[in-house]
Amino acid sequence: MVKQRSPDSIFCRLGNFVDDIKSVFSPESALKSKATRMGYFGFEAAHETRKDAIFPWDGPAEGMNKASRATLRARARDLERNNPITNSIIMAIKNNVVATGFNMQARSDNEAFNSRIEELWELWTHYENCDYTQRQSLDDILKLISRRKFVDGGILVTFPIDRDRVIPLTIQLHEVDELTSENVPLQNGNILSDGVECTADGKPVAYWITQTDVDGFTIAEPKRIPAKQAIFLWDRTRVSQFREVTPMASTIVTTKDVGDYNNAVAFQQKTAACTSAFVETTNTAGAMGRMAAMEQQKSNIEQIKGGRVQYLNPGETVKMLIPSGQAAEVGNYLPLQQRMIAAAQGLSLESTSRNVERVNYSSARQNLLADELTYKQMRKDLVEYFLRPLYRRFVNICYLAGLLDGTGFKPDDLQYYKAVWLASSLGWIDPKKEAEANAINLANGGLSFQQYCAMQGTDWRERIDEMAEVQEYAKSKGVELNFNSGGGWDNGKNGDTDDED
Repeated sequence: MVKQRSPDSIFCRLGNFVDDIKSVFSPESALKSKATRMGYFGFEAAHETRKDAIFPWDGPAEGMNKASRATLRARARDLERNNPITNSIIMAIKNNVVATGFNMQARSDNEAFNSRIEELWELWTHYENCDYTQRQSLDDILKLISRRKFVDGGILVTFPIDRDRVIPLTIQLHEVDELTSENVPLQNGNILSDGVECTADGKPVAYWITQTDVDGFTIAEPKRIPAKQAIFLWDRTRVSQFREVTPMASTIVTTKDVGDYNNAVAFQQKTAACTSAFVETTNTAGAMGRMAAMEQQKSNIEQIKGGRVQYLNPGETVKMLIPSGQAAEVGNYLPLQQRMIAAAQGLSLESTSRNVERVNYSSARQNLLADELTYKQMRKDLVEYFLRPLYRRFVNICYLAGLLDGTGFKPDDLQYYKAVWLASSLGWIDPKKEAEANAINLANGGLSFQQYCAMQGTDWRERIDEMAEVQEYAKSKGVELNFNSGGGWDNGKNGDTDDED
């Protein structure tokens, strides 16, 4: 192993001085000497190799993203349409991030307001009320947002007002393709970066979108939407970034390679399954001159079909080229590649491929917990950057429409905009083990009742109310319900019903 020396050492400075002189006569040779020296005196990883240039392409994020954003998005969408591995990840995100939806719970100190706003929210989330196009419920919109963020990298949301509806607020989704910088009359000294109008210090102030008809043809000049009237959902990975890049960027090449590998193996197996007979003949007396040439042209083999008998011309032979080995390696190669692709998105092979052949309870539980961290972060982003500002808009619109009269709502009181969203609970691998673990945690204080209910996707107050309602109804029927350690409800007639039990 080469001993690394400081780039500031006397040896390095002397060598650079000699190369500076040599650059007058041979710049290329001097440059190579300096590059080699920096690899020796600096980090080994910075040395130029067969696959790595002395200095890879780098720069401000937006400058690099502009050159590749549209191409990456198009290739990601192609995989979305045609690649089963990509769709397995999309389905895992769809089923675990939004799943059956979010249960909104208002958290103001005014119970009359809470009850009223929850009732209005439940009514508004249906497809005919919340969606501008009246096609999707709020849960469907959230699933589409999650899908487009994964494939396209982002999505723009606006909130048109429809005064013909009881609750005028609606949601309209715009794909990132609609953001444009063409024919934009920019003013106020702002800068424009791929449809995002920003101040000189990078704060977005507006979004410019192309107005099109339902067939996708431009029908008007670009429309300016102030940033306060829209929500642009995308994940920022660098400070100098103003727009999205698909999260699939790092796995597009690998995913396409796996798809090509699958096609090659499938073709190999199809070819091997074909049983064909090729017969040579020396009888050419039946065709002379041009007719013989035409017959020979017709006999060219362009496709092989199972059970086919093909007559060949004199001197022609058929040699089958069937690569060996791929079919036997599929069982090891595919899971490895799928694991790499899923891991790049923070997910496990088991959650995306439904392959649980090589796991036990402990490993399955560990993967489930790790996957849940990824899904939880996605849910948190939906709540923080979409549902929370959406709820504030919703409350204000209901107030302006007179739907909160008599509830004591005060627009300037921030407590009226507090709410929580409860997602569906994490599934159980072994219900008995999970229940025992929860019982122990509840008993020793490692888990509060509120936390336990939140894990189940329910509100703890509602859970207690439901328990009280069930017990009250049971008493009215002369049945006493006591949940015992045996795992069932005891009506007081079977087993001991002493207070200690």
